[in-house]
Amino acid sequence: MKAILSKKILLVTCFLTLVVAGASSALAFPSNNTNCDGCHITTDVLTLTSNATGTVDATVGVPFVLSLNAADGVELLKIVSALENNDQFTFSLSEVEDNGDDDASTDAGVVNVDVTVTPLAAGTFTIRIWVAAPSQLSKSLDISVDVSENTDTTFTPTPTPTTPTETTTDPIETWRTMMYLLNPIVAVMLIVFAFVIFKRSK
Repeated sequence: MKAILSKKILLVTCFLTLVVAGASSALAFPSNNTNCDGCHITTDVLTLTSNATGTVDATVGVPFVLSLNAADGVELLKIVSALENNDQFTFSLSEVEDNGDDDASTDAGVVNVDVTVTPLAAGTFTIRIWVAAPSQLSKSLDISVDVSENTDTTFTPTPTPTTPTETTTDPIETWRTMMYLLNPIVAVMLIVFAFVIFKRSK
């Protein structure tokens, strides 16, 4: 009887471990402002392309359009100002979710969007764009932009925007982050618990 009980506990524990691991791999955090490769695995499973071929020639203060196409399961496209030289530009959109209001594609796992980009300063810069999906998949795209000074005498430079740092707490996002961190710990504890029960049942 004791052996049967211990086997049942072991099976339930293994099942819970798989559920926990699966839930952890499916989480995504759209509000994160860091590289997706901190939580996701960068692979070639997802696709991300743009209309930019080679280096984009641009001028300070003159907008240009990037047509971005992401597919093969993409759920989120994001342009984070803190990455690479993204802070040297303004973007009409910085985050697009699959089938969201700004997604031009109605297909699941496909994000198509046109982003208007305005250079703020002269120089050679890199724009980095990220896409992410469940199962910890991600992919990035770097676009090189050569920005020249604006020689138009009527042009008034746009000052670089400065956004005051605000500490905001999203309870749902906090909970999801905690669950993401706790899931591996809980999985290990469940395995140890099952091992101890199994040993004692002998």
